[in-house]
Amino acid sequence: MKRKWIAGLLSGILIGSSLFELALASNSAYAAPSGAGAMPVLISEIYPDDRSNQQTIEGAGGADLFEYVEVYNHSGAQISFNDEFNMRYDYNTGVKTLTVTDTVYGKPDGVVIPADSPAVLWVERTSSSITGAAAALTESDFRRYHSVPDHVPVFKLRGQDGLNNTDRGLYITRKGDDAAVISGFYYTANDVGDGKSVQLQLPPGGSAMIPYAREAAPSAGIIDPGQLSPLDNRAPEINHIPVGSAERTQPLSVSASVYDADGDALVVKMYYKTAVNSPYSQIDMIDRGGDQFDAVIPADQLTGDKLQYYIEAADGFQQSRSVEYETALTGAAAGGDVPRILITEILPNPAGDYRWGSGNQYEYVEIYNNSDQVLDLKDYTLWYLYPGTTAPKSWKVPDHTSIEPYSAAVIWFAKEAVANGKGYTTTADFNMHFNSTLNDNDIIFYDNSKASDFNLPNSLHRGIALSAPGQANSYIVQAWYDPSTPDSPDRLVNDVRNAVVRYAYPDTGTTMKRLDKRMYANPGSIDPVQVPPVAGVDMIAPSLQHEQTAYNLGQGQAYPVSVISDEPLASIEVLIGAATEEPTAFTDKHALTLASQENGLYVYQGSITLNEIGVYRYIIDAADGSGNRTRVPYNSRGGLLTVNEESTGAELPEPGLSLSNGSMISGKSSFYAYGSRDDDDIEVRFDANPLLLRKALPGKVQLGMQTRGIDQIYQASASALDASGETVFFGRILPKYIDGAWSMFDMAPDLFVTGTTVSVHTGNENAPYQVKDHDKVFGKNNHDDFEVMNLHLVLPDGSVVKPDKLQNYLGNLGQTTVDYREDTYYGFGDADYGSNPNKPMISDFHFPIPQDKFTARYTELDTASVKDGVYPLSMSMNGQVFQSIDVTVDNTSPEIEGISYGEGQLLTDATQLKGPFTLDVVASDHLTGISGLTAELDGELVTLPYETSSTLLTPGEHILKVTVLDGAGNSAEITRTFMIEEEKPLLPGEVSPADFAENVGLNPNLKARLSDPSGDSMDVRFLEGDKYDFAREDGIEGHTNVADREPPLVLAPDGEKGIGKEEADKMAYPDGDYLITDTDSGFPYHRFEIELDEAWSEQDTVELHWQGRTLPGRIVTLYAWDYETGKWTALKSDTGDEAESDIVLTSEVDPSRYVQNGKIQAMVQDEVKSANAPFNILWFTDTQYYAESYPDIFDKLGDWITEEYKKGLFSYVIHTGDIVNVADDEKQWAVADRNLKKLDEAGVPYGVLAGNHDVIIDGVDYSYYGKYVGADRYKNNPWYGGEMDNNRNHYDLVSFGGHDFIFLYIGFGLEDTPETIAWANEVLKKHADRIAIVGMHAYLESNGTLSNMAQRVFDQVIAPNKNVQLVLSGHYHAANRVVKTVTHPDGSSRQVIEMLADYQGGPNGGNGYLRLLKFDPTTGTLDVDTYSPYLDDYNFFDDAIEDFTEPFAFRDIQKRVATDYFAVNVYKDTLIGEHKDVKSGEIASAVWNGREADETYYWYMDITDEFGAKQLSPIYRFTTSKKSSPPGGGNDGGGNNGGGGNNGNNGNNGNNGNNGNNGGGSNQPGPSKPGGTPPTIGASRPGTITAEVAINGQKAQAAISELELSNAFESVNADGRGIKTVTIQLDESARTFNGEIVIQVPSAYLNRNHARERIEIVTPQATVKVPSNMLNNLKEAGQFTGLVIRPGNQGGLAGIGNRPIVELLLQIDGETVEWSGSSTPVKVSLHYEAKADERLDQLVAWELDALGSVSAVLNGHYNAELRALTFDTGRLGMYAIAYKQVSYRDVDPRSWYADAVHFLSARDVVKGAGGGRYLPQEEISRADFLVMAMNAFGIKPGKTDDAMNFADAGSRYYTPYLSAAKQLGLVHGTGDNRFRPEDSITRQDMVVMLHAMMEAAGSELPGGGDGMDRYSDAKDVAGYARDAMDFMLEAALIQGTGGGKLSPKAVTNRAMAAELMYNYLSKSREAS
Repeated sequence: MKRKWIAGLLSGILIGSSLFELALASNSAYAAPSGAGAMPVLISEIYPDDRSNQQTIEGAGGADLFEYVEVYNHSGAQISFNDEFNMRYDYNTGVKTLTVTDTVYGKPDGVVIPADSPAVLWVERTSSSITGAAAALTESDFRRYHSVPDHVPVFKLRGQDGLNNTDRGLYITRKGDDAAVISGFYYTANDVGDGKSVQLQLPPGGSAMIPYAREAAPSAGIIDPGQLSPLDNRAPEINHIPVGSAERTQPLSVSASVYDADGDALVVKMYYKTAVNSPYSQIDMIDRGGDQFDAVIPADQLTGDKLQYYIEAADGFQQSRSVEYETALTGAAAGGDVPRILITEILPNPAGDYRWGSGNQYEYVEIYNNSDQVLDLKDYTLWYLYPGTTAPKSWKVPDHTSIEPYSAAVIWFAKEAVANGKGYTTTADFNMHFNSTLNDNDIIFYDNSKASDFNLPNSLHRGIALSAPGQANSYIVQAWYDPSTPDSPDRLVNDVRNAVVRYAYPDTGTTMKRLDKRMYANPGSIDPVQVPPVAGVDMIAPSLQHEQTAYNLGQGQAYPVSVISDEPLASIEVLIGAATEEPTAFTDKHALTLASQENGLYVYQGSITLNEIGVYRYIIDAADGSGNRTRVPYNSRGGLLTVNEESTGAELPEPGLSLSNGSMISGKSSFYAYGSRDDDDIEVRFDANPLLLRKALPGKVQLGMQTRGIDQIYQASASALDASGETVFFGRILPKYIDGAWSMFDMAPDLFVTGTTVSVHTGNENAPYQVKDHDKVFGKNNHDDFEVMNLHLVLPDGSVVKPDKLQNYLGNLGQTTVDYREDTYYGFGDADYGSNPNKPMISDFHFPIPQDKFTARYTELDTASVKDGVYPLSMSMNGQVFQSIDVTVDNTSPEIEGISYGEGQLLTDATQLKGPFTLDVVASDHLTGISGLTAELDGELVTLPYETSSTLLTPGEHILKVTVLDGAGNSAEITRTFMIEEEKPLLPGEVSPADFAENVGLNPNLKARLSDPSGDSMDVRFLEGDKYDFAREDGIEGHTNVADREPPLVLAPDGEKGIGKEEADKMAYPDGDYLITDTDSGFPYHRFEIELDEAWSEQDTVELHWQGRTLPGRIVTLYAWDYETGKWTALKSDTGDEAESDIVLTSEVDPSRYVQNGKIQAMVQDEVKSANAPFNILWFTDTQYYAESYPDIFDKLGDWITEEYKKGLFSYVIHTGDIVNVADDEKQWAVADRNLKKLDEAGVPYGVLAGNHDVIIDGVDYSYYGKYVGADRYKNNPWYGGEMDNNRNHYDLVSFGGHDFIFLYIGFGLEDTPETIAWANEVLKKHADRIAIVGMHAYLESNGTLSNMAQRVFDQVIAPNKNVQLVLSGHYHAANRVVKTVTHPDGSSRQVIEMLADYQGGPNGGNGYLRLLKFDPTTGTLDVDTYSPYLDDYNFFDDAIEDFTEPFAFRDIQKRVATDYFAVNVYKDTLIGEHKDVKSGEIASAVWNGREADETYYWYMDITDEFGAKQLSPIYRFTTSKKSSPPGGGNDGGGNNGGGGNNGNNGNNGNNGNNGNNGGGSNQPGPSKPGGTPPTIGASRPGTITAEVAINGQKAQAAISELELSNAFESVNADGRGIKTVTIQLDESARTFNGEIVIQVPSAYLNRNHARERIEIVTPQATVKVPSNMLNNLKEAGQFTGLVIRPGNQGGLAGIGNRPIVELLLQIDGETVEWSGSSTPVKVSLHYEAKADERLDQLVAWELDALGSVSAVLNGHYNAELRALTFDTGRLGMYAIAYKQVSYRDVDPRSWYADAVHFLSARDVVKGAGGGRYLPQEEISRADFLVMAMNAFGIKPGKTDDAMNFADAGSRYYTPYLSAAKQLGLVHGTGDNRFRPEDSITRQDMVVMLHAMMEAAGSELPGGGDGMDRYSDAKDVAGYARDAMDFMLEAALIQGTGGGKLSPKAVTNRAMAAELMYNYLSKSREAS
């Protein structure tokens, strides 16, 4: 009972701090012992009423800006406030939780209060009336204003827009238990004042704080010690005998005994009231001595049925309060007349004006003139009453009124009607909204817009009263309503829009009696019993009941209308109009007639028929005999009817089972038995056993509703319970932009078996809200705010059922139940992240479906326990068998025998397939048969049987997955793998005549050696070809130029320069001699014009081939001129790598499009202008309200943008969606269009995308968007790059300051569909050399998180594309930014900035705020300014959010096209000859007789193996001799052998012979060639063996005997380290061999127990030195060991180019094995002649794994003397030489650290800082040095295990490195399990870390350096660092800092760190 009383006290009747104190002290739940442990944190000061700043701070107005609550940490330890406590605010009618956050970002994390310290909670103001400087105040302003000490933390207190000046409570509770109050205080006008605070003291007990100083000067952050000492005082004691009853006609005397044990002076008061909802009145009790006090209540105050009172006593320190007493009042009332003015109805929560869509434009109080005189209310006062002692507000009626006797009027609270600016402020507007019939004289217009005014809140306990002029203290009438809690009597007005509280006249007194609450408003109509009857006067309007029975009709279908009235009517008719017309426009009417009369009710009926398709509305207008009128429905639009082409009737199923004879069932199967009536006796038997039946509807049900405010991005949904009682979401509720449109959902009948309730859920962006998820999502995710109305079900028979009740589940976890009302909007949502917890999150709509509709029966049959087979199923109805069928039960999956690939042949895993084959599944089912199957080959769907061939599939493993279904739905699955070998024949070798051969005979024998990887036989066709390149003298010419765009708009732009002979020679051969065009201002290109020979035919295959280079990161594109479209068309493109390797671009062209009059136009282009100049981009978004309501702001923006663009303020403009507010409103588009035209006409480059308001979401309809801002508007702009779906998505290409950008726009609604993702990735990859900025409408949420959709876009588009650096978005009404570090698979990383900036939630739809993005390539920064041209004002939100700078990475801007070779290849189908069945490795040949002398001929080979795999050779050329062949001569050898052919078989030894592999074929690069020359050692040199090599095709082998090795080792001397080395070199035949080489040696020489011997093997590709203990770790060393050295395949890896790739393998007795390493590494030297322009320190050894990933070999270095790149390794595998060119703008090549930085950067040991900078002088953090050192030692980062890591490891790029280093014992931290990763590292800590890693790696370095002793500050070296420092000095890895000092505690910069790592790597290499 006591707890209940306390709850009631806190929620509704707190009068002052005494009540609050008593409540806290008298309840055990609130009580707490004294002391710090009991009150660990306390409220120490409250400052709720700040002094005015109107004259000192611009935009402050009358608002209090610097209110605060001070708290004190009394626990003795640091407190994380939000982890343990809540701050609660008591506003008398309820209590809510406020949020404590930081002052900048609004984050609750990090609210930490130090021990024994105060903290100040600055109250956040969110009022839109606060503008300008007042809206931009910062923490610094607050601290300065209140002189807060620097050490005292300041936080924001959010969730209450300013504290009430008086009569409110604040208290701190335990988190998760709001009843557990720690500290609290209720302040009154006695405690605080204007600019005055109340300072609080610890109480002697309990949790209620005691005033320490009232009305004190504020002292934020300063605590007086006295406040922390509990008050030594005892509270007064009250004793009172209650009064049982009292006569109303006599004054009432009340006495009490009040005692104070401390003898303090007492003030005793009594509080009383006679109406439940009215406030208490106060009277002083007189001290009569002897502790006796009394008071007298006058008789005229004793109205009503009972008196409620209590007594309060205060001793100056504490207050006590009695319990509440009740006294029955008897006898007649004094002065018992009914008030002459009555309050009959109050509407606090109206529906928004249908034209506006939301708002409270029509709040009203209905009054009644209860007199026979016209009522003039001028100078009467309307009072706004609070419960408690808070002073009321008032408004004096300013104008005369004329309210007729005994009639009603309304006081219209019109603030929002005025504020929306639409002019909805007339009597006609009011009547239209409510369907009322008021006159101008009946409405008192109250513009309650001023701050001193009041409105009618829909969630607070409030009262309204009227007083006559000059009688302010005497109310004529008052009325109270209370919707404050879910249990409050008037809660309906909070939950249901347009719901009212109705009142009846009082029997006595002035307080209206609460009659009831009603679901609809009916202003101006008085209902029975509300007012006293008056003889001869009928003031009661008819009360009508009407039920809309349909919402959708068929064309011409009659709609019956029925109305019930409570009195006979003089007239009643139905008015009909089109929904598109004004609500007052009706085009038809039909009278209703009286159909029946019974029990005082009159039924009127009629019907209407609508013959035209469309949406209509109707109302019913009725009048009684006295002229009182009523209209229904009670809403602005009337009832809506949609007329469709077809009727809405339905056909019910015939009686019987829903299964047919022969049906197949499995598992748990459900089905129906259909009857004719609901009371049919139905029985269903399965195998003679009865089944449990449940009543069901006989078919599909439709749910219909009308909605508004739905946001497509949220997951608002509808659900119901299925037959098992589980929640099923059957429909997502999407927005409708057509007024009155219906959302319709099909519902399966099983959703009405368990119940007849349908639930509507709000949702966040990821899922619908469910109560079970409340703690996870409420307040953490934003949920949609929307409304629904007119829910109904269309049953299978076509009848309509509407809900009768709905149960609401509120955001505060409360529940309410209300009656359903038609034409009433029901709201959902949480306002903003849970800021309004009183709204429904779910509503269960209960539908009273009549029982006679349940004519079906639902049943479930679980067949799991039934054997497979055929069973009888029967249905009996009313005792008779009605239907019998057989059903088949099949719970057994199909049997799959396997996957066949030929007759009787089944796949086993890894089966090798060759040639053509057919894949199929062999499966069967014994009962229901195979009904379907699906098959996936390598993840792609295929249809079985599937015919294919090994020639059509890629080599390697393939996976076939097949799923088979039987007739009952059972499935089985099989997966098989099979292998395909490389089928394609290899390029021909030993080609004769060789390419470019001269003096070839006139009857040449064309031949080449053919090889097939599978050893297949081949057929060869020798064919004629043609080749146009600069090596020939005709048919080709070239041009160079720099264009202003890519590609140029015309075929030959102005300014072209023709290519001369010297330039042409550079492109004649692929020889590394380049024609180079460089520029930093534009887009360089080489254009080629080719005129084909007359013999050319359109049937020939024409191929363009280009080989050349560009700069790293630049894209070079091959174009051809399309004669059909008149445009350059991109064919192929590629990106330059860091090594500037050669790029090959090859493409076939369609002669019909690209050849005209025998001419082909080709071009290769790279894409820069005023280099590195700063540039600006303008960004604005969400202009929808400007287009709809504030066109002047849109016009201002349009003018300002064009003017400022002309002035050069910015170079490009971005709009991220919601251009308009309603997608199909042409007026709004007209506003937007006229302003976009200003940009078009001024030539402003800009791009737009669609927001949710620009799109009709129902079907994602972009029609209006496409009409106004589709591709046609932009496609001819030079910056427009391309689009998808008529500009739904598009991209622009723009360059600024020499930097190239791509702006990618992704429109709303389909952002994460596979099509959009694929398109976006294709565009970003195509333009990977451009910095990418992505625009989306809804991406970053206001709290900095991403929705599921946005996260998918991030994962699939943003993160994978390295060029994306910035994402811009709007939609959410906030501003925020997040900077993410994206780590790429190669280990590199980049920053992506995500920005949200949306101002539409501010005044006037955003007041024109936009952002200027200021880019500076020189400093590598992006600076953001926020500005409103409309207001000429900066920064809408906090400065830190609006005005900031972030690093931004720019790219090198130089552009280059470097052509090495260009050709047009023409493959003709003219046959020269054929050679069939050529075995692999054999020569194919054909004679080409009758050639002309001194002519050049072109030919090629078309090679096909026996399984159909094809290879096309390059086109070769030769020139015939000037003399004809001798008479009778044979076939001519093909080649230039210098001394006559060797019977024509040595044609490849001529001028250009390179094993036949130097043909000009463009599409098949040859194998990599050795880049250097291996050393040749004289055979007589001691320790040298020359191996005799046997060559077979591309494989060479040599075996070294034990005797040879033994003799060699005996002949050689050991070196200084005692090591003997024997060298094996190849004989002359293999010195230039470029294939696989296997050198075999006896295993015993590599399996010794020492490493004092080495065997060095020298081959053309590499020299490999292996140690004598190489095989020690192998289980079996075998008899012979083979070392395999062969050319590798780069697989298209950038950076390698033509440099060598070598694969090293180990064989034991002929079988390849994995080498597990040994204690001594293998030394490898890759031969390569470094080019003159290559930096040697940037030649890198790469190790390539099987997946194509690369890692640098850190000890690799180029040895110029050996002309080889040398490294040590403990693994065999694939190794390559790469050139990784790295340069930084801020690293001078001449600086002492340049070599170190370049060497380490090339090996990814260190990375730049972005923007082409290294920042050498910047201090390096402890974490960054650790990462650098671990990279240098090749130590990989570990898994991020928080438990095993340092406490401050965080979640950063270095976190896994810290984890690994700690677990390996490499670092130990700084104590307390912390590492301080972001502190700058000292010199001594640097050497300690490096020394630990060297010890772990076993590194040994030579000494010779200095020790510590010579340095004067050696004593400053910490003890833990002395050994490491000594070692580093001796090893000369570190030196002093000058002046004889070590400076061990000085911090280190990035240059010093790089030099240290470089010295270590160099010295460790020397030591090895």
